[in-house]
Amino acid sequence: MSDRVRAVADAVLYEGFLLFPYRRNALKNQFPWQFGVLMPQGYADSSEPASFHAEMVLIGAGGCIEGAFRFLQPADGPIEREIPFTIELRDGHTEFPFAIDELCGAIVADVAIEGDVARLTLEARNHSSTRAEANRAEALRTAFVSAHAILTARGAVFASLLDPPEAAKAAAASCVNERVFPVLAGEQRENKQIAEAMLVSPIILYDFPVIAKQSRGHTFDATEIDELLMLSVASLGDEEKTQARAAHPYVRELVERSEALDADTLAMLHGELTGGAPEPGDETITIGNTQVRRGSRVRVHPKGRADLWDDLVDGMTGHVCAVHTDFEGKRYIGVVFDGDPAGDLHEWYGRSFFYGADEIEALA
Repeated sequence: MSDRVRAVADAVLYEGFLLFPYRRNALKNQFPWQFGVLMPQGYADSSEPASFHAEMVLIGAGGCIEGAFRFLQPADGPIEREIPFTIELRDGHTEFPFAIDELCGAIVADVAIEGDVARLTLEARNHSSTRAEANRAEALRTAFVSAHAILTARGAVFASLLDPPEAAKAAAASCVNERVFPVLAGEQRENKQIAEAMLVSPIILYDFPVIAKQSRGHTFDATEIDELLMLSVASLGDEEKTQARAAHPYVRELVERSEALDADTLAMLHGELTGGAPEPGDETITIGNTQVRRGSRVRVHPKGRADLWDDLVDGMTGHVCAVHTDFEGKRYIGVVFDGDPAGDLHEWYGRSFFYGADEIEALA
């Protein structure tokens, strides 16, 4: 398992473990772990079942898959658990039972092969038990929390379910996933539709997820921005920080990291320009044979037709106030329209209407 895959899997493992303000007595931390919870047998609430079901496609019907089923055991800690297993693609049906302390479960794999395409069905099942009248807090003691799997193919490659290659499109379209979302992981090939690694995630992700290079450690709360969380933690009172430190060693490290936050680290967390320009918006893009940059005259032809506004501004002229590149490498041109009575105000505080290069006509 590559470091890149493990880093993302670790982030998934602790997602929702504790949320800001990171005190165990905070209301939001009384109901932890909303993702990837496989409850024990006998738990009465059917909205949190005891298994997940994943289906995915491989190209190449030989070889094997080396897997790791990972979860947190919500004992005092919690405790990280990892169950290794190997699936031979020619075996058809395989089961891998396991038992740890009071926990027991099984990984169940089924492989169906048609030509050079293999369809893998993977289930993780919690066979532990609890009382039918157990509340959620009690049932969690024998639950598998943040349950996910990391799979590495040997002698085959996984096909993307989001953008499958032609040979795998029919099989990928028929895949059904329940409570997990398999995505390609690890280093991207030139062909981004295949990979040796697959992350069977309890959280919806894109193919090839990565940890932002600006991140310096766990924050356990990916619904927030690292910069905001670090500033928020730094603003906690002394007693609040004491309670947060006592919650878990990982949280203590987070508090100490926020207290040591310097200007350079904060600036790095704030983000970076992706287009190579020294100042935000100062990029250049070629449209037709014309270089378009801040101040260039343009005419707009929206293609999205997302709402009435696109129809209203079609054919209108204006000037470019910024050219930006997003993190996926796509360029956007910010336009302030001629005749807009609020145009000066928009430009003063940086508001503009953004369009792709294929929606912009460069004017002399």
